[in-house]
Amino acid sequence: MGKVSFQGNLSFNELQKFAEQSGDKSIRLKEKDGIKTLYTSDKISTKLKDFLSGKTDGRRDAAKVELSRLLGQHGVDTSLLSIPTEGKIKGGQLSHLVGGAKKQVESNAKAANEKMLTTEAKDAERSQASKKGEKAEVLHALKWKDPSDLKAAAGKLGNHLAKVIDQRASGKAPNEASKFKMEFLSLHGETLIAKKNEYLKSCAREFEGYGGAFDTTYEHASPEIKKLVDDVFTHAAENLAGNKTLDDKGRQIEINGTKYTFEKKLGEGGNGAVHLYRSESGESIAVKRPINIMHAQIAAHEQELSTATTPDVREKAIEKLNQLKAPLLAYHQELEAHLRVDGQGHIVGLKGAVMGKNGELMIALELAPHGDIAKVQENLYATKDSATASIPESKIILDNTNALAKSAAALTLLQDMAHGLLECHNSGVVHMDVKPQNFMVGQGGIAKLADFGTSGGTVKVDVNNGDTVGAEISITKRPVDKPLWLAPETIHGTDIRNKDVVDAIESKKSVTRRQIAKRLGIEINPKTRQERRMELRNQIGKNVDSATKIKMHEAIDVQVDEQMAKEKAKFEVDVGGPKAKKKFEKLMGATNRQNAQKIEMNTPSIVIDDKADVWSFGIVAYQMLFNKGNDLPPGLHNSWDNQVEKRLKEFHSNSNNRVFTTDLFEGSVEGTELDVFKPTLVAHLTPEHEFVNWLLNPDPGQRPSMSDVLKHPIFKRLGVGSDEAYEFIEALKKSPDELMVAKMNLEQVSG
Repeated sequence: MGKVSFQGNLSFNELQKFAEQSGDKSIRLKEKDGIKTLYTSDKISTKLKDFLSGKTDGRRDAAKVELSRLLGQHGVDTSLLSIPTEGKIKGGQLSHLVGGAKKQVESNAKAANEKMLTTEAKDAERSQASKKGEKAEVLHALKWKDPSDLKAAAGKLGNHLAKVIDQRASGKAPNEASKFKMEFLSLHGETLIAKKNEYLKSCAREFEGYGGAFDTTYEHASPEIKKLVDDVFTHAAENLAGNKTLDDKGRQIEINGTKYTFEKKLGEGGNGAVHLYRSESGESIAVKRPINIMHAQIAAHEQELSTATTPDVREKAIEKLNQLKAPLLAYHQELEAHLRVDGQGHIVGLKGAVMGKNGELMIALELAPHGDIAKVQENLYATKDSATASIPESKIILDNTNALAKSAAALTLLQDMAHGLLECHNSGVVHMDVKPQNFMVGQGGIAKLADFGTSGGTVKVDVNNGDTVGAEISITKRPVDKPLWLAPETIHGTDIRNKDVVDAIESKKSVTRRQIAKRLGIEINPKTRQERRMELRNQIGKNVDSATKIKMHEAIDVQVDEQMAKEKAKFEVDVGGPKAKKKFEKLMGATNRQNAQKIEMNTPSIVIDDKADVWSFGIVAYQMLFNKGNDLPPGLHNSWDNQVEKRLKEFHSNSNNRVFTTDLFEGSVEGTELDVFKPTLVAHLTPEHEFVNWLLNPDPGQRPSMSDVLKHPIFKRLGVGSDEAYEFIEALKKSPDELMVAKMNLEQVSG
């Protein structure tokens, strides 16, 4: 038995209790003549003496480590003791440490006991709920808010919802059944919320008499109910009969009861990749799926949202989740738009869709064996690095194919593309991303419209007679980053001039007044009303009497208000829209630098009709008819500059502008000087020049509809749309002998 004696203000009672709690009767304390003595084992006594003595650092540190180990053997949680690392320790300090450790131990023991009792009660209720059935299990999960129980409840309800969808689909024809399931998978935005509200109503009826947990709407539901419903819909989407992934990575999928296996990647774009899948019977399909999704970050913010205790934390988590999930949402929007136009002759066919295990929607499409129009165009003209250019015999054949035959093939493809766009517009959909890469050439050499990732809209109706006259869409941002094929009104109308500001607007980040004025090109003084007043008032001389100074201040206030009213009016003209007006009032109403530094700016929405697609089609027509690859007409674009947007806006500013002209002064407006747009001067306008000018009219209202385009005489030329033209298009990927036969046949019918 060893002993350590202390003098000073060490609490004998605290040490006595601490010794008693150790459970070792050999540890005890005695006090005599103001000296407290701690009796311990010899080992603890020695180490404690070394530690308290504060001798050499090495000896003290070694003693501390060993003391912690020895005390731990006596049931003392030494991690709770914040023992100093330097200097000697006095009795009072040791008393404080021991008392604090004892309280923490007591608190932990109490919490552990409460947790044990809670767990026992929860487990007992769970056992009872499992005996009563699924309803009781769901209510048990909602009561205790246990994540694992809620997940299990969502799984059971999700399986039930999937069975309901499968049952409703089973009574339909195969194509309609597939479409019905895809409509469920495409749900997003307001339509998805409406479906969730319907589901909550059905649950309220189903759980009537069980406490009314589902007597609410999705918008006003508790976080637990919202999360439960979200998980139910996700689980149902993942487990539709005959349409699901068969492994976690989606390398094996089931579409309408047929199993397909991943073979290779066909291509990759900005927000997704297209893969080749093949069935056991040899049927091939193209499967489009999102890429670069940050699943770990999504999971982290979902966890943050589930534990959020304040509205601010919840809002920030929701905002971040919306940003991270935007690429996933885009696939639901694409599927919804594609479903509206599917089943028509010049639209790439939908085979089905499945929800991956990680929330990624996979869209299955018919495979286009000849690739996209851009590839076909390269092969048609045997351009460098094309498939036909790599075969000397094929290149010689194409180099010697007459211009009329090549034109007939190009116009045949353009005619198919026009049919696809007409079918799209008649369905109330504006494509918004018309370019060669988004037209695929399928079986029989037929060109079909694809990629509806930026598409949407409604049917456009003539207000005078109620007739359908095309499609229109409301947009708040540029549909795609690059303006190469975009109509000028989509750039000018949205007033988007700087990608940094676009990103700030999309992510709802705060941007400063100066950033708004500079980057968006809004001609306003970025200073606040108060700053302007003070700037002018400071110019008043010091010798001016008070009465005059007051009058001058009043005049300055009037001057500033008038100036800002003019700026406000110009802003509304430049940007327009009620939201912009409110934002402008907020912008100009800021009275101090702190408020002025952080202002959220939203771009107002504008309505774009299907004539935007006509413009893009016109650019494609120019590229195909004149074999210009991805180039814009020279007046709109030079490959060595970056002024495409400026040229498009300038071209759009005067409805008399034309891409091709025989007179540089034709259609010019007196007093107007063109800065960067220059029309292309030609000796005479060919039918191809006139056709492109017709499509690329600066005024959307003067552009033709796709129905009018298909009536143009250019498509009445010999060979256009003939069997020989389609055979020639298909032969571009065949042997030189087959290509030669197809060439001769097309030349014969095209004159």
